[in-house]
Amino acid sequence: MVRSIRQGRVSGRRLAFAAAFLSMASCGIFNPRDSETPEPEEGWVDRLNFAAIMENTNENFTSLRYEDLFMESDTVYRDVNYGWSSTTALIQALHQILIQYPQIKVQWTTGTVWKNSGNDTMILSGLRYYIFIDSTAATPDDSGSSHFTVIHSMNWIISSWTDVPSGAGRSFFDL
Repeated sequence: MVRSIRQGRVSGRRLAFAAAFLSMASCGIFNPRDSETPEPEEGWVDRLNFAAIMENTNENFTSLRYEDLFMESDTVYRDVNYGWSSTTALIQALHQILIQYPQIKVQWTTGTVWKNSGNDTMILSGLRYYIFIDSTAATPDDSGSSHFTVIHSMNWIISSWTDVPSGAGRSFFDL
């Protein structure tokens, strides 16, 4: 009788362990997730100068934090040399540039603006960018052209960005 009670305890423990494991597995605890993007520091300045892309529109972004600037969607960035990137990957790459090149500066020139009749969507086409890895440098380290679609949904946000780098096989992120 003692033996059957011990077997019952062992079976009960196994059953409890199996139930706990199954509940953890079903809640997604073991599924891979995107890593968290570090929050910008107090007094953070957008050295990639995204505010400048709106200069020719009479509108402004209300927040230049990348998490607020880009629309949450599956594909927001398209590079003509490499293809599509998700919003999460784009934001992580932008933060990585700032870490890797602490003195980086980007200059944007205005392009052509098309607004829809409801004024809630704009296409900003042919904006040239010049990237200076050292913000005090006189000549850019890289350049290219970009096309943006920005939409107004409570605030202006970028819903898509197409990059056309000057160099073949390059992108905005190949510094």
